[in-house]
Amino acid sequence: MKNVLPVVIVFLFFSCNRERKNTAIQKPVANTFLEKVEPPNWCVGFNNTNLQLLIKEDRITNYQVKIDYSGVTLKNVHKADSPNYLFLDLVVDNNTQPGKFDIVFTQDTIVKKHTYELKQRDFNGEDIVGFNSSDAIYLITPDRFANGDHSNDIIDDLKENKIDRTHNYKRRGGDIRGIINHLDYIENLGFTGIWPTPLLINDMPESSYHGYAITDYYQVDPRFGSLDEYKELSSELRKRDKLELKEKGSLILTSKIDS
Repeated sequence: MKNVLPVVIVFLFFSCNRERKNTAIQKPVANTFLEKVEPPNWCVGFNNTNLQLLIKEDRITNYQVKIDYSGVTLKNVHKADSPNYLFLDLVVDNNTQPGKFDIVFTQDTIVKKHTYELKQRDFNGEDIVGFNSSDAIYLITPDRFANGDHSNDIIDDLKENKIDRTHNYKRRGGDIRGIINHLDYIENLGFTGIWPTPLLINDMPESSYHGYAITDYYQVDPRFGSLDEYKELSSELRKRDKLELKEKGSLILTSKIDS
């Protein structure tokens, strides 16, 4: 069975469980976290061993940084114009084992720790294929497609928290569950793949139903569902390989970056 690669910038953690024997001794970790570290986790086993982390924390440029984990090397630390941001250049070599470790920040007697995780991959990137001229791809704006879960229509903590099916630019409640519930419909139309517009969170006050106003590249918009539901959608599509319905570019960020 072939896996088809979603063209993504962020959700590498979707594919981070590939079987890999772990012989490393896991050191105790603090399980404490800074305000923001992106990407929030990574995977072992990539051909490209370079990894850059963005760190956001108050006055973090005043701190010295140290990492002690077998196979991970801190190559460089870049300070941003703002004192609240650092960029860490790491190398995760090919023999690195999955596990957790602390990134330690020290300033005189003050110590802050952020626990970071390297995961296993679900599948080998070399087994992934793209699409070609034999494919017919169904483009979906999830908010406009089908509402499969009315419980996530309104999320009070987000800036836009109303449903209005009479207004061209308001949200209408479509979600990942609605796509899952209609895979037979899409398949019966003769399509071989789906291309949803971005499913990442768009916490904007209005007119962001289309998905291209992303405010967090590492979180599925809760009005569309959860990460588990996204993975369920991916799994259901892969089950249909024999029927030639395959996943295509599920988190393409075409308005954000040329990937």
